[in-house]
Amino acid sequence: MSELVTWQSKMHEAMKLFVDQTVGLQDEVHTDETPLRFVRAMEEYTSGYREDAAAALQKSFEDSCGQDEMVHIYNIPIASMCAHHCAPIIGRAHFAYIPKNRVLGLSKIPRFIDVLSRRLQIQEKLCTEITGCFMQATGVTDCAVEIIAYHCCMMMRGVRTHASTTVTSSLKGAFRINQMTRNEFFSRRQELTL
Repeated sequence: MSELVTWQSKMHEAMKLFVDQTVGLQDEVHTDETPLRFVRAMEEYTSGYREDAAAALQKSFEDSCGQDEMVHIYNIPIASMCAHHCAPIIGRAHFAYIPKNRVLGLSKIPRFIDVLSRRLQIQEKLCTEITGCFMQATGVTDCAVEIIAYHCCMMMRGVRTHASTTVTSSLKGAFRINQMTRNEFFSRRQELTL
């Protein structure tokens, strides 16, 4: 616990110095508690480091109906932080898997994706972590994810491209090797927007 308090204290002091040097007394009524709010926000934005994503996938149900077709979950909200600039990454994930004898509660998939998202990430790595974690936790070999996101590190700094989105995917098993399975997964995204 003292290590966390030390980390919080150091971040609080750094942010206080930044606010004092940047804003000074010009807007003190709004920035007086900013360092503390910043520390709390960063703890929340990176809460995925303190959670086990695979634990969210432990609850499954015996497949009593013989489900062997693709299960799609589209438009899963993604809120992450760029590992390079600590700027927000905001978007949607589209996920699918083909069950093997067991099915998951549908709420489990957004939950485990949220845990992985709440870490310092690059979008490409997040995609591979999602499919890798899913396969390891469930034993399912056929799964896919596509993420479409806005990167504030490109929107608010550097090139300042306000309208561009980044699209990444990770395809495993039948989604990678079977063109019809891949087409079924990607065909629906044409109807979807952020």
